[in-house]
Amino acid sequence: MLRHYPEQKHIPDFEAMDRSSRKKTVMGIRAMNLGRPRPNNKQKELLKNYRKTLPYVHLTYDERKEFVKSLMSLVGDWEDSRLFGEAELFDLIYERFDRHKRKLVGLRHYTGIQNCLCRVCRDHGRYKAVRPDRQTNRDFHSNAFWSAALI
Repeated sequence: MLRHYPEQKHIPDFEAMDRSSRKKTVMGIRAMNLGRPRPNNKQKELLKNYRKTLPYVHLTYDERKEFVKSLMSLVGDWEDSRLFGEAELFDLIYERFDRHKRKLVGLRHYTGIQNCLCRVCRDHGRYKAVRPDRQTNRDFHSNAFWSAALI
């Protein structure tokens, strides 16, 4: 819902149109897109994407963003619920990974040849000193691969 829909960018004055006209115009562009030849797996991905975004095509990006903000504000006011971000969830399950003689063995962090200062590499015993100009405070790397086995 919070990504840009390319069809909307190609429609002049999309924001000024009424919602039914927006939807009709976007659906017309999508029908033309589906008629173009492409590999079968790409066609399936496009159809899946169109199905998921269909309820929101009449909303501009700013309207969708405002909707999500108001929804998060509403949910954030709930006193009887707790929301977890990815880092919080990782912290909750981190101690459940297998260990051998206090070294982490149930979680693998594949970083290639780069040195890593993250929590997993430190607990795994693979921490290597790096030059000060190459240090990073990031705990996770976007180019790293993770695999895990929970107890």
